[in-house]
Formats: sequence, structure tokens, C-alpha cells
Amino acid sequence: MLTTHDKAWLKFMSTTKLVEAKNTVHFRKWTVADGPTIWAKGDVWAEIRALADDDDVPGAAGLLRRSLEHLSSEFCQALRVRVEFSVDGHHDLGDLLDPAISQLKALYKDARLSAESWKAADRVAAIELREKAFDQAVSLAKVEQWQINPSVHYNEWANLQKDEILAVVDAFQGLCALFECDACGPIEVSPGRGSREFIQCLCGNVKFSFMKKPREKPAA
Repeated sequence: MLTTHDKAWLKFMSTTKLVEAKNTVHFRKWTVADGPTIWAKGDVWAEIRALADDDDVPGAAGLLRRSLEHLSSEFCQALRVRVEFSVDGHHDLGDLLDPAISQLKALYKDARLSAESWKAADRVAAIELREKAFDQAVSLAKVEQWQINPSVHYNEWANLQKDEILAVVDAFQGLCALFECDACGPIEVSPGRGSREFIQCLCGNVKFSFMKKPREKPAA
């Protein structure tokens, strides 16, 4: 068993096949009462909703923000997002989520232009569906964002009700889901370094090429 707190080392172990990605576990917290809790799909969202249902809006808002920071860092890693440098390595939600959103939009656009160059109508249509769904999710999350930011930064808990924080949770869970494949996990840029070739998931359910059709050379 290997353990690490270093995300770069974890990524290196995975890419070099020292460990298989499916065999890694990322712990979210560990308490004496409950033992370890891992970052599992749906796990943290259920915990956030449970806090809100118990009328612990401050706790729900705080956990939501911390969870979004973690997930956004994962999205940035998978999509090769350029994030503003921080000497202490700490980035808050605004540093991570907005660049991740912009990057995924740009990647889908590049993939669509590639498909159009090949006149691959089915691929163009599939990408456009993803673009539309993502734009809608981003718009909804932006509408709801006013509620979580004041809650976390200024402790204005009294201004939020349970139904309001649950609406925030729904909006961001819907947005985060679109950074992932329904079957396997995060959508990522492949390869991890060098020239980008594909945006894809591990199982292949999502796979779009960035390569455009070469222009035909004019006749001599």
C-alpha cells in the first residue's frame, strides 16, 4: 500500500502505471467516530444535503465550497487548465472553477471545428448537444452563485434558507456532472503533455479529436 498527500506524485504514479487509476482511493476526511470518508461520486453531495436538511446552512455552504474547490482542481488537472500561479500552491474556488469552465468550452469548440472540417455531421451534433447542456448548467450555476459566496465569505447565514442552499447544491452538482462521463469518471485531454489529440474519458464513451482535415493542395 502506498500513501501520499502530494497530488503531483499521485498523478505520476498513475501515468507511469506504478498504480492503476482504478486502484487509487482519495480520502476526503477521517474521523475517530466514522473512520475514513472517500471522494466518491454522489457521496459528498448527499452529506451536503443532509446538513441542509438539518438546517445547518453554514455547514452545508462551507462543505459545498470546499468540495467545489477539490473537484475544480481535479477538472483543471484533467483538462490541462492554465491556472494563475500561487507561491504557496493554494487556489480558491474562483481561481479554479472559472478557468475550468472556460477551458471545457474552448475544448468543445476546437473539437467541433475539427469535426466540421471532416464534415462529420454525427460528431458535430454530439458535440453541440454537450455544448448546449454545459452552457445551460453554467448559466444556472452563475445565477445561484450569489448565494454561496456571501455565505462563505461574510457569514451572512441568516439570509439563506434551506431551500435556497439546496437550489445552489442542485445547480453545482449538475454543472460538475458535465465534467465527467456517466460511466467512468472525469473527461480529460489526451495526452497529458505535448500536443492535444483528444478530449475523452477512460472508457471511451466520450472521445472527440482535435485534428482537423488537412487542406487539399492546389493542383500544379
